[in-house]
Amino acid sequence: MMIFKTLDEILPGIEINLRVLSRGTGRYRMLLYQHEGTLCLSENETKLGNLTDTTAAFRSFLRLAKEKNVDLAITPEYSCPWSNIQEIIEAPDSWPADGKIWALGSESITPQQLIDFKRKFNDSDKIIYFDETRLNQNELFFDPLMYIFQGRVNGSQKLIILVQFKTLHMGVRSGGELERDRIILGQEIYIIRNNNNSINLLTLICSEAMNFPNAMNQQEKAKYNWNDHPFLVLNPQLNPDPIHPDFINFRRFMFEQERKEVISLNWNANSKIGKKELLQNGSSRSGIYLNSSDIQFENQVQINNNHKLGMYYFYASRNNHVFILNSKPHAYLLENLSVSITEGTPSQRLRNGPEVKEVYLLQDGSNLATMPTISDCHLECLEELGCENEFLNSQTNCILEKERLVCLTTGTFLSPPTTTWSSPEKLFSFRLKDNTEIIKRLTFAEDKDNESVQQRHQYIEAINVLDKEILPNKEKYPKSLADLKSFPVFLGYPQDATGKKEIQRELYRYNLVTEEGKMVNATVCYLGLTSLRNATDTYIALRKLFDRGNMNWQRIVVYYKKGLETKIISHENPASYVNVEEKDPSSFLS
Repeated sequence: MMIFKTLDEILPGIEINLRVLSRGTGRYRMLLYQHEGTLCLSENETKLGNLTDTTAAFRSFLRLAKEKNVDLAITPEYSCPWSNIQEIIEAPDSWPADGKIWALGSESITPQQLIDFKRKFNDSDKIIYFDETRLNQNELFFDPLMYIFQGRVNGSQKLIILVQFKTLHMGVRSGGELERDRIILGQEIYIIRNNNNSINLLTLICSEAMNFPNAMNQQEKAKYNWNDHPFLVLNPQLNPDPIHPDFINFRRFMFEQERKEVISLNWNANSKIGKKELLQNGSSRSGIYLNSSDIQFENQVQINNNHKLGMYYFYASRNNHVFILNSKPHAYLLENLSVSITEGTPSQRLRNGPEVKEVYLLQDGSNLATMPTISDCHLECLEELGCENEFLNSQTNCILEKERLVCLTTGTFLSPPTTTWSSPEKLFSFRLKDNTEIIKRLTFAEDKDNESVQQRHQYIEAINVLDKEILPNKEKYPKSLADLKSFPVFLGYPQDATGKKEIQRELYRYNLVTEEGKMVNATVCYLGLTSLRNATDTYIALRKLFDRGNMNWQRIVVYYKKGLETKIISHENPASYVNVEEKDPSSFLS
């Protein structure tokens, strides 16, 4: 059961001015912690939390949140030890500054421990609030989310500690019965806002997200003006399967209305539940799911810079964009813009997505150290599958160009392709279908879902066959590529300054270069074992990348396998049932 309550309902007379809830044009800062640990149940079954002492790690994180003066700091559920929370409260110098808020997913706590906690710290300069009607239950412990921030209550400045209890237990697979059989369920979900016109903040603890679409029914939507007001929703998790259909449905529900944003934060990929690995598919899927019509796809620098620091962009739909974090780092310092900006002029309200400022790995269990780059694992994947392509194996080549190369070389396009096919929002591998959220990127290889793995294998198989079997065999070049028989050619894009400008001007539709790295006006594609019809459809699709009058469409060659034999479709040898009008590459019958 979820009962939504605004902050001023539970704390009458409170005044806050949290930066993260502003609708101004400036960026806010957040610090996210992907906790690495082992979740276990204590011997007396009264605590669900870390197997080992993690206070030093959290002390480092909270100290960093204070030093960086972040507007929002988040930890996943069941992660933060209560000793760290007590350290914060006991030392005013360690409190989040006025206007900042920390949302700490904490280890479990029993009713008596919570009573003792409030008795100890609830004094003249602090207010501790939780739903006391849930204290007299038969189960053993709460799963709490701790909001810590400053505010004025009836004119007096105070530290607010707002404790929200998880209202629904997790699924029973992968260790979920540990929680189900012992948790005291809460009822209240708090909505925090500066005023009636600010951003609304609420937190759904892990599995609550699966039930939220039903709880936010028409009556609740009307009460809180859900359809029109902006909401920032935090979803701290300990989640073995973050792309379970129920979680996907939650995110799809969030995107049904404008001005909604989700920050999802799971445990680190190296974590466990008992003796089992936590993550089923290798990816925690921590990240930011935002609604914006202002993402600027021409800004490739931002996409590449974020990628180097472990945040990967995906296009979900015209206004819906996903930024997934690498699952191995422990902390991310990011900057983002308000869910909904009302200040300034329209041109000053553009929202172009979050940026990673710093990324951290935990060293010696007690120190978060900055890292210059984070591996996306795609080079390891190339090596594992025997790909020796020089362009793809380069550590410095643009990841966007690598994605373009493998999509073009395998004929994987959105339907129908156009001359703008290579822009990130049009590129096949950048698309994240909202009903599966399967990752189809080459350059982000931590996801072990079968469909994701098979797609990477398809890319690399095509590259390997073309590199090692087809391109070296000059005798079998079709007539349209006869001029390439006298010198070696390779799959790739030119990387010198002049060549990069040239291939950009040519819309990345040629995928061959000379030994010196010069662009070749030709396009080759390998499909593997497939039908003549599919190969012909791919040939036709590739032709659509060329404008009327550009005769280089005649230098498209599609290779495919029929049985063990390699077949070719080219300008001089099209499929028999396709009538190609050479003067108009868009004119054909099939």
